[in-house]
Formats: sequence, structure tokens, C-alpha cells
Amino acid sequence: MDSMTGLSSILQRLEFQGSVTLPGRPSEALSRWRRKRSIAIGISFAAAGAGVVLIIIGAIVRDVGFWSLSIIVGALLGVLGLFVGVILVGVGLLWRERIASEKLPVRLDAVGISLRGIGHIPWRDLRAPERRYVPVKNDIGGRCTVMPLTQRAQARVRMQPGDWQLRVGPRPYLSFDQPFLLLPGVQGLSEDEVVRLFHHVWSTFSTGYQH
Repeated sequence: MDSMTGLSSILQRLEFQGSVTLPGRPSEALSRWRRKRSIAIGISFAAAGAGVVLIIIGAIVRDVGFWSLSIIVGALLGVLGLFVGVILVGVGLLWRERIASEKLPVRLDAVGISLRGIGHIPWRDLRAPERRYVPVKNDIGGRCTVMPLTQRAQARVRMQPGDWQLRVGPRPYLSFDQPFLLLPGVQGLSEDEVVRLFHHVWSTFSTGYQH
């Protein structure tokens, strides 16, 4: 079944049943974040390995001019590369539950949306889907497909536990609020089709009430 057929089928089920539960998958934003982190980890440990090589070379030829400096340079490079690599691996471990939640079911109905193990989030608390660059620190961000949260919704998110808040969406750098709901991935649908799906459902069920 191609993706267009999949989207049409979902819309038909939603129209006749009033709700639909879909298998989740990692969002494109998360997939990009994981690829970048994997590359950074590889570079970090490669730098640590290069540092070890420089130390060995320096130890062997330390009496030959500037090669003696390679011990110091290698030690710095090795420690820095290892430190950064371990930190990046640690971040991935801390985010295991958040990453695993991307595969949880996505439920859409007239009330709102449930995703990543949280919800319902009412449609009236959301604005139309959009693509936006979200600058973050130690979070899933960058180029994202999101639904902005109303001020009332942001206040509700602040009252939830930290893990619940993480599953809502990216928190912009130097911000205390999470103003966006990160759209989930849906198995069988592209990112564009997920945007179209959510825009259709939001425009159908939202009251248009916004603060």
C-alpha cells in the first residue's frame, strides 16, 4: 500500500469512525537528531583514537624535534575526544524512554490527540501545523514540524512532570516554556503527509479558540 493510499484510508476511517489509532514511528526531527549525534560520537571517539596514536608516536620518537610535543597534543586530544564522546553517549541513554515513546500509538479523535504516551491534548489548545526552525540546547530541535500551543496549553504543560513535558516537543534555547507540540511520525506516511493529516483533523475539530 503506497503512502497516498494510506493517507486516504486514514481520512476515510476518521470520517466514518470519528477516531483513528495509528502506529507511531520516530519523527523526522528525532531521526535527524539521532544521525547528527551518531556522527558527533564517531568524530569524538576518532579524535580520542588519534590522540592515542600521537601519544604512541611521540613516545617512540620523542628525541626527534617537535615530535615530543605530540605526546601533549595527543593527550589533550584523547581526553577531550573521550570526554565529549562519553557525554554524547550518556545523553542518548538519558533519552532512551523519550526516544522509545516515538513508537507508541498516535490517536486522533474529535477531542484531541494522544501521542508518545501523553494526552489528550485538545485541538482547541493547538494552532495549525507548520514547519519551523527551533534552536535548542540538549534537546530535539532544528528543523521541525510542529503545532504551536496556545498560552493556556503552555500553562497546562508547565504543571506536568518533567518527563511528560519532554514528550510534548522542543523547548527553545533560553526559554522556560514549551510552545510547540512536535508532530509524531506515523508508519506508512511521509512527513508531508503527516502535516496534511494533522491540518485536516485540526481544521475539522478545532473550535478556532486561541489565546
